[in-house]
Amino acid sequence: MSAEVTVGVIGLAGAVIGATGAFAAGWVQQWGQANNAARERREQRALTAGDEALLQLVHLERELEMARDARIMGADPDHAALIRRFSRDAETALLRLPGAPDLRERMNGIFFLINKFEAARDQVRLFALIRGEAAPQDSKGREIEWALIFAEAGVKTLGAFLRGEELPRPERFEREASSGDPS
Repeated sequence: MSAEVTVGVIGLAGAVIGATGAFAAGWVQQWGQANNAARERREQRALTAGDEALLQLVHLERELEMARDARIMGADPDHAALIRRFSRDAETALLRLPGAPDLRERMNGIFFLINKFEAARDQVRLFALIRGEAAPQDSKGREIEWALIFAEAGVKTLGAFLRGEELPRPERFEREASSGDPS
């Protein structure tokens, strides 16, 4: 083989290696950019969903405080509808939250506890109706306080998530909630 052919083959091999390296580098860069863009979209969806859920819980908190004040003044506000509307809207917002299974599990527990007394009251009324008895007196003031305590816990939990902090430990009343009411 002559020197010119050897130099030509070496040059061609170098060009092939260079082109392969450039292609590989471009592919790796594109792959990294696509992953970063997907991660940013997930983070943006998480922030948007978390913001919406937080907004609904803050509205619930405000409405419950107004219901509590109205109750003190002698009015009889329909707090059950408020609880259902705002907690349902907050839960719906969290359904769009990608990832964060710990947050979803914790918030699902909080939503359950917000609605717990309403469900128990409705069951007691149904059993009284079936037995032909008068429905027992409501404890609406306690129901409002119950929902307000857990709405505040939800706000704290979602706030920590949105700030990128560790979720707060459940309060004692959250851990023991299945055994009774907050009073």
